[in-house]
Amino acid sequence: MLGEFCLSCGKATVSMSGSRSYKTWLMLAYLLSHRHRWVPQDEIIDILGGGDKNSNPTGAVRATLFRARRALEPISEEVNENLVISRGGSVRWNPRIKMTVDAEMFESLVRFGLSSTGDERLSKLEKAISMMPGDFLFGFSGESWVSPLAAYYKNLLVEAASAAIELYAERGKTDELRATALRAFEADPYSDAFCRHLMKAYMSAGAYEAAEETYCFFRDRLAGDLGVEPEDETRALFSSAVMRRGEKRLTLEAIKSDLRESSPPKGPILCDYSTFKLFYRAEARGADRRGDAIHVGLLTVTGKNGRQISDRILLRAMDDLKETIRATLRFGDVAASCSGSQFLILLVQANRENSEMVVRRVIDRFECDNPRSQAEVKGDVMPLEPILA
Repeated sequence: MLGEFCLSCGKATVSMSGSRSYKTWLMLAYLLSHRHRWVPQDEIIDILGGGDKNSNPTGAVRATLFRARRALEPISEEVNENLVISRGGSVRWNPRIKMTVDAEMFESLVRFGLSSTGDERLSKLEKAISMMPGDFLFGFSGESWVSPLAAYYKNLLVEAASAAIELYAERGKTDELRATALRAFEADPYSDAFCRHLMKAYMSAGAYEAAEETYCFFRDRLAGDLGVEPEDETRALFSSAVMRRGEKRLTLEAIKSDLRESSPPKGPILCDYSTFKLFYRAEARGADRRGDAIHVGLLTVTGKNGRQISDRILLRAMDDLKETIRATLRFGDVAASCSGSQFLILLVQANRENSEMVVRRVIDRFECDNPRSQAEVKGDVMPLEPILA
């Protein structure tokens, strides 16, 4: 259940990879997660999302159960039993079949490793980390019941990686430290500590450019998703990496060439939130002197009619909104993601009425290009506040 959802027994293996039966595998995953009890039919109907739309939800469950048994036939033949059984309107995983689940083994190893010492501690933690190639039930990450479990197992991975990194640092195992820090950073990409661990691992191997790239990725992720900047210690480490590279000084001609856009793309400047703040502050310093009308538009992605939406749908909507902004705004405008669900746009030489029209145009374009999206975009406009010298 960690990474791709699959089941194996003897020579038989079945998985949801390439399967079009999303609801079939969703039901199997839910039954496996709750395999120590009978699951009422109404609960399955709710999980499959068929209670409101389907005029015959009971029949839909029976059909899904039939498809599930068909999908599991190779395993059933190995054990000579039905893996999923039903009784009196309830369904469950067959309790007579002994099985091991990687997620549960992973949890046990982490707990055992964290409570151990010395070589045994490191050995158990290493084995646990190697067991988690991907998030818990990654294929169902948008399901409400999967999200808390996925977060739980990811937190266990972060705990295990943190403890292992300390042991690697004590023993001078730089290669192992780098690999584990990279895995931990992938699991928790907003952690300053893991970013620093990875940067230090690269720097100890002389890979200063990789350390800089790691920092830049981290800085842009924080700015775009959370609207914050790295900690002072992380920024200081980045400065150290730049200095250690010992780059030569640039000539004016080289700087001019580097600053120039050779073939600027159409549309606005799309940047990270930290860069957007620099644009904003530069305009605020000169706005009073020039007398320009400058406004800031805020575009927020929400669920239609106030409904909650999954992270998967939100990410897709944000990508779609980014492309809409790219296709709609002027060449000189500036836009940036300031949170996981919002974009800011800087509208230079635009009064409030025109700015509101621009925001409305972006929203209309988004709705026209994505008529089936479960998300909608709301907009607001505020004037830029000039900074008086």
